[in-house]
Amino acid sequence: MKRFFAAAVVLLGAIIVLGAAPATLDETIDLSATLRSLDDILRAEQFDRLPWDRAVILSGAIASIDHLVPDEDEFQVLLELVDGEWLNLSEIRTYRAYIVASGSEYLPRFPVRLPRDPGPEVILANQRVLVVGWIVDVWEDFDGSLAVVVDAANIRRIR
Repeated sequence: MKRFFAAAVVLLGAIIVLGAAPATLDETIDLSATLRSLDDILRAEQFDRLPWDRAVILSGAIASIDHLVPDEDEFQVLLELVDGEWLNLSEIRTYRAYIVASGSEYLPRFPVRLPRDPGPEVILANQRVLVVGWIVDVWEDFDGSLAVVVDAANIRRIR
């Protein structure tokens, strides 16, 4: 009887685990999203095309770092992530997103006071990074330009 009960529990567990269809990568992460593609969507004001329900992986250079909450317990930093391209010999188009990184795990990467010799874990302005996160809002800047706001799940420097 104990063997039957144990087998039934294992079988029921397997049915529950295997019965739930695992999400495919495309259902959880929008691998086609770039700063440029997001900017194109914003310029067309097609906000419903933004991948609100999937994570994005973005790369770019950090243009600015603002410490919103410098306390270790509630640490929060706002990063301006930018990228761009030459359109012709005299015109450049820039693309940007605002990244919000919350939690004490980001404090060593974005210290409030920079050490004299920052180690490799410290991320500085003008360095290229890879950001994984979710789009949570669209920000309108003072000049009327739009940028997505991304809640960061992870940020790593590209070397």
